[in-house]
Amino acid sequence: TELVLLTQAVSDATSTPNKDFTVNGTAGETVVFVVNFGGGAPVLNSVTIDPGGPNQTTAVIRTQGAEANAMAALADVVWPASGSLTVRCNFSISLGIVGFTAISAGSRTHQTSNTAQSASVATPEVHAQTANATVGQAAILSATISSSGADAEPLAGVNAVVGGMITLAATRRAHVMKADSVAGGAPQTFSMRWPTLGFQASRGVLGIYG
Repeated sequence: TELVLLTQAVSDATSTPNKDFTVNGTAGETVVFVVNFGGGAPVLNSVTIDPGGPNQTTAVIRTQGAEANAMAALADVVWPASGSLTVRCNFSISLGIVGFTAISAGSRTHQTSNTAQSASVATPEVHAQTANATVGQAAILSATISSSGADAEPLAGVNAVVGGMITLAATRRAHVMKADSVAGGAPQTFSMRWPTLGFQASRGVLGIYG
């Protein structure tokens, strides 16, 4: 089952800790939410699907940055109904810019997640987060970066498709990728490499689905 980008949005979170988005999904399929933050120090408390409705459910927050001002978060939920539903993200601090991405993993289910923080570097950096995956498993990789020229890409061993690049604030960019381990051979290891020199990278999240 191929990972499919459903929607992306950027929203100013300075007025309220609740941000609502409209997402289309298919009942019974896994919908993955990647949330990137630019500016401020919000922490993702919850992701609620169709708040107040008969199909209301809460996504599982799989992982977010280890520090209080996490700059990226990953959550997922089995979609409760077909069609368009409201997704509400609640944050503990109402500051900053929120970049929101929804990806359908179809029949895939969550296997593992990881996060890591990057420092300001003068040489290309291999992100510290890795997770072993068997052949055919999919990965969602996300990085919040503070340079418009910076990029994120997987190392050898995966076929990647860019899910989207969204602007968060000023020169910040949130880079989201979809990736699959290559068919045949031994199990692969997913890693994230930030090749651009001399930029301050923030947080990254990695989720494996299979």
